[in-house]
Amino acid sequence: MKEIKDKLLIEKYSDSISSYVHLDNVSLQMFEFEKGELMIQPSFHFHSIYFLVKGSVNVYSIQADGRQFVTGVKKEIPILGDIEFVTKKKPHLFVEALENVVVLSIDTLRYEKELNEDVLFLHSVIHSCVDIIQSAQHEQNFMSLEEKVIAYMKYQCDDHILRRIEKTSEILHCSRRQLQRVLHELVEKDILTKLSKGVYCFKK
Repeated sequence: MKEIKDKLLIEKYSDSISSYVHLDNVSLQMFEFEKGELMIQPSFHFHSIYFLVKGSVNVYSIQADGRQFVTGVKKEIPILGDIEFVTKKKPHLFVEALENVVVLSIDTLRYEKELNEDVLFLHSVIHSCVDIIQSAQHEQNFMSLEEKVIAYMKYQCDDHILRRIEKTSEILHCSRRQLQRVLHELVEKDILTKLSKGVYCFKK
C-alpha cells in the first residue's frame, strides 16, 4: 500500500463518490494497492471507509481446512469497511486486490460523528450491507452443511462456541440429526472440540 498525495487526482476521483457521501466535513486520503495485496484482513482492526475508485477486489474467507471460500467480487457498490463501521468489530473477511486498486479513504475514528450524521452516507452503507447479505445468501445455497456450520460458528457464535443445537438446526435449515452428524464428523476431523453435551468449540 502506498499513499498518493496528488491533490488534483484526489479531487478528480472525489467526484465519483459524491453520490455516496457528503465530502464537506471530511478529508480524503488516497491509497494504491498492488495486485494480490491484502487490503483488509481478520484479526486486525480496520478504522477506515474505503471507496473503490479504480480496480476490483476479491472478498473471501479461509475455511478450517485451509480452502479459500469466495464470497463475491465487489464492483457495483464501491464501499469497503462498511460492516466494520457499523459493528465496531474486527473484520471477518479478507479483501484482496484483484488488480492494481485505488481507493479514497475516510478515517472513521476521526470522522465518526460526521459520518453518523450524514444521511447520504448511511443510506449508502445500508445498500452496501444489503448487497453483501444477498450475495452471502446466494453463495450459501452452494455450501455444504459442513461449510455452513463452520461459517456459522466462526462468524455468528460468541467465542466460536455453539451452545444450542436445536436453535442452530433451525437457523441452518437442517434436522437436529443432520447437524449432530456434521458436528461429530468435525470433531473427528479435529476442527471442533466437544466441550460438553450439545456444546462445541471451533478450534482456533
